[in-house]
Amino acid sequence: EMAISPLSKALGMQPRSLEVFEMVGVIEKFLERGEQLASINLYHGSKRTATLNPVDMNSSDSHYSTGLILEQAKTSEVLVEELEKVGVKVDYGWELLDTKVVEEYEDDEAAGSGKKTKKTYVETKIRRALSRDDTAPADLPEDQGDKEYEIQVVRSEYLIATDGGRSTVRHKLNIGFPGRTLDIKGMMWDGTYESDLEFTGIA
Repeated sequence: EMAISPLSKALGMQPRSLEVFEMVGVIEKFLERGEQLASINLYHGSKRTATLNPVDMNSSDSHYSTGLILEQAKTSEVLVEELEKVGVKVDYGWELLDTKVVEEYEDDEAAGSGKKTKKTYVETKIRRALSRDDTAPADLPEDQGDKEYEIQVVRSEYLIATDGGRSTVRHKLNIGFPGRTLDIKGMMWDGTYESDLEFTGIA
């Protein structure tokens, strides 16, 4: 993507995420822009069958008793704003092709006498389309398809993977993803509509 997606996408922010944002000093913006999860209403057709109170369901030791409802687009906006405050520019449109941990031994000039020090870093190969044509599949190798790409190899001390449940980073580094897939299908829709259902919380 060339910018922050305008779609809501993820909505729920867990108490642990709020704790992390508090630790790095950005929690206030999230609390201002988000909405505390007051209740979850369950419906069968047009009949409300149950209302769940997240506070009653909470069993964590967090001082945030419930999660927060905040669209992913707004979460991204807050994080980009905070990065820009400290001089970091977010560069959109890059796709990760490969990543690996590299270990090298370098001469330790401070120690002298030819002693070598092990250096560990992350080497990541990324690409970005030179045009705005998004018709070619994203998983094609860089030498295929109709797109032309700019390719870069980046070395960094860390790589933070925020690329979702189907994470390319996780697959490339063979990191496990324990858990199970629930037999529940949901739909998220960005829009407005009129209804006689009671939306005092989340339905």
